[in-house]
Amino acid sequence: MIEFIIFSRWTEDLEELKRQRVRLLGDCLLASAFLSYLGAFTWDFRRDMFRGEWEKDVLNRNIPVSQPFKLDTFLTNDVEISRWTSEGLPPDELSIENGILTTQASRYPLCIDPQQQALNWVKKKEEMNNLKVRQGCDGSGKGQRGKKFKAGKSGNFILSQRKLLF
Repeated sequence: MIEFIIFSRWTEDLEELKRQRVRLLGDCLLASAFLSYLGAFTWDFRRDMFRGEWEKDVLNRNIPVSQPFKLDTFLTNDVEISRWTSEGLPPDELSIENGILTTQASRYPLCIDPQQQALNWVKKKEEMNNLKVRQGCDGSGKGQRGKKFKAGKSGNFILSQRKLLF
């Protein structure tokens, strides 16, 4: 009886893996588009572009994709999200997306952070990695470029922050 239950579970897991493999193309397409293009935009724009345009386009082209597609389950896991929240990142969808962009994107992330939640999270997350914090330059860039280059060349992490007033 126990052997049948184990075999049945393995069979079900195998079938689910086969279904996931079929949807992998669409899932990777959406995830890579998100990582490549949506980092610098607001949550509303991200949602409209991702759900309103890209996901619909993928479905209209009959590209298999997970339904519903969830970035957080595809690009990270619950353990990592729990670690982020324990480090000070809020658990809302925008913050989780920013966490994904910060940890998964190949380019530097741009965080528009009026409440400085992402700033505090990055500082806490990277304090053990010799994080260097620099204030944004005045536009002339005097002195900043050389310091950033030296810090980056030596393997240190650099956080450049600038307050903009509107």
